[in-house]
Amino acid sequence: MLKNKIKFLWLIMPLCFLAALPVQAAEVLTVEGNNFMLNGQPVLLRGVAVGSPHERILNFKRSSQADYRAIKTGWAANVVRLSVHPGVFLYDWGRGRGLLETEVAAARAQGLFVIIDWHAIGQPDGWYKLNSSGKNQYYSYNSDFNAAKDFWLYAANQYQNDRGVIFEIWNEPVNKNNDLSWAQVKPYLTELTGIIRQNGGQNIILLPGVWWTYDLRGMKNDPIGGENLALAWHVYDTFDQYLDWPAALADLDKSYPVVITEWGSNDDEDFGYSVISGLNYYNYLEALKNLIVRRKLSYTAWCWHPTWLPNMFSDNWQVLSDYGLLVKDFLNFPEKVQARISEDEKKKQQAESDRATARTVKASEFKLRLKDFIDHGADESSIKLGKNERRSLVDNFVSAFGHEPINENEWQDLMLMANGAWPYRKSQAAESQAKKDFLKIFRRPPDALSSADMNSVRMLAYGLRPRAVRDLKKEKTAIANFKKIFKRQPRSEEDWNFIRVMAYSGVKK
Repeated sequence: MLKNKIKFLWLIMPLCFLAALPVQAAEVLTVEGNNFMLNGQPVLLRGVAVGSPHERILNFKRSSQADYRAIKTGWAANVVRLSVHPGVFLYDWGRGRGLLETEVAAARAQGLFVIIDWHAIGQPDGWYKLNSSGKNQYYSYNSDFNAAKDFWLYAANQYQNDRGVIFEIWNEPVNKNNDLSWAQVKPYLTELTGIIRQNGGQNIILLPGVWWTYDLRGMKNDPIGGENLALAWHVYDTFDQYLDWPAALADLDKSYPVVITEWGSNDDEDFGYSVISGLNYYNYLEALKNLIVRRKLSYTAWCWHPTWLPNMFSDNWQVLSDYGLLVKDFLNFPEKVQARISEDEKKKQQAESDRATARTVKASEFKLRLKDFIDHGADESSIKLGKNERRSLVDNFVSAFGHEPINENEWQDLMLMANGAWPYRKSQAAESQAKKDFLKIFRRPPDALSSADMNSVRMLAYGLRPRAVRDLKKEKTAIANFKKIFKRQPRSEEDWNFIRVMAYSGVKK
């Protein structure tokens, strides 16, 4: 009997010791606007998700005190995320409750904030993801909504006096077809929020989106009302194929604090970054770190564990994986990311400056080429045109395209126009206006099936000169017809375009 009593005392001593540790209950976390506030100052939550307390203690025999001390001091975290599996609550809660409370107490004793996550994967009272064995065993992600209500009733009563404990009320709302809408899940989340508040829990509540807690858009125009509400967001490297990050976040980080309670990768392709031509191109992990820093998001990286994927350890919490090294470095040195962002911004600005300088140099080069073209011509055809005609041709180009030639392709188009040929580039606006001008001249719209009519439209649009030898008799007749139509002498480049079309197009009224 005495032996059994001694054994019992050894079992409860760790719990008594933890209960005596200085829990940070005086710390009151609240939400103001899009910030978490602690003692009147904004605070970002940065840490790791450690998985299930039930599994960590029973299967891996972890020391809670040692682990949370390491997370606080070695990893420079200020928050951990603990996942409660609905199956544990339903079938092993007598032991599971004690393990959860031990873990929470150990983390809080180290000065860590704690996110308690109801780790359901599925639709409330609908489809849910089975465990890895594919069987409906107790260690599953059961979506029984009554279980969720009972758990949050317990949590509200248990932790209402410790505002350093945060409630993530549903891990990942999703159905089998991945088309669960916010309108469908909102009533359930509203009810869970009400249960917590009605039972004294003013703790911060994290609300999930849909589609594995990635799509937050539904909350934009249909929010759940109340105080001390923040958003949970899960971001993995394949999610953006469904919806890109800005669209999924929907700028809700401007209205709420956002915690990325799950992110991570063990894929080598997701590591590293490069800057190409002054533009940022990052693989998933680096891009997400940039997003976290730029938007000042909170996070718990998934998962501080050797087997739950993506895992930060490769061997029983002894050897860090590449991903674990990345997360630890990010937690310890967030300023590295900010410095890199600033450096990349400088590189981007320098690259843009270099491109602008190159454009300026190129523009200056084309200015000189244009001047030489107007003064002297560039080939046999343009030399024959004469200086005034060449100047008019450049004016026609500007009229059609809105600016002088600024690159080699546009220069070649000018040369084609100087030779009476159509430019490769087309101006829909110029050709549309030319059809109206055609109507003025010939008192009918152009016939799309008539090559003469369509050639005339292009001559009007681009001010093309005829390739044939000038026929002064035809031009004299065209001038006379112009006077009859417009009741005046020709006086502009546009007028002379009309006269050339009337003289050389072969169009009949």
